[in-house]
Amino acid sequence: MISGLRRALRPLGSLLPSSLAERVRGALFPMPMAEVERVLALLDDVGLAVVVGGGWGIDALLGRATRRHRDLDLVVPSDADAEAVIDALASIGYRRVEGETPGGGWMPTLLVTRNPRGRTVDVLPVARVAESGATTTGRIGGRTVTCLSPAIQSLFHSGYDQRPVDQRDLAALRALS
Repeated sequence: MISGLRRALRPLGSLLPSSLAERVRGALFPMPMAEVERVLALLDDVGLAVVVGGGWGIDALLGRATRRHRDLDLVVPSDADAEAVIDALASIGYRRVEGETPGGGWMPTLLVTRNPRGRTVDVLPVARVAESGATTTGRIGGRTVTCLSPAIQSLFHSGYDQRPVDQRDLAALRALS
């Protein structure tokens, strides 16, 4: 059933604006906490350091899941680190999705991976992530994670038309201050 639905939606994705196609995909195939924990455990096990950004990064800062997420954003300091993460993710079924690199502004590269269940992990090589104050720690489930700081999360959520969920995320960040 699910695989048939994915096959049926594939041609539709090429006809829809990419932002709408991604919203539909995220609604049908969300990124649950258990999968986030599995991905992070794998990367820890193989010794790859990543920084959680995006919606899951905000939830890590808040210490609780606040909503359904359509993907997991992982920030790494270099292209080589991004390739190592993508290679590791391949061991649990994630494959790079060619042609989906809608980065912009301070994050010019966005590497999209997707597993057979339709779940998405975005890998973002950003050299500036190593700067002082760019990261902090948070919690996802029972795991302490490195995540983008509130100030960098605000930057992460700039440069595009914000959805209502992005506006709520930013309000939650401001409440942390």
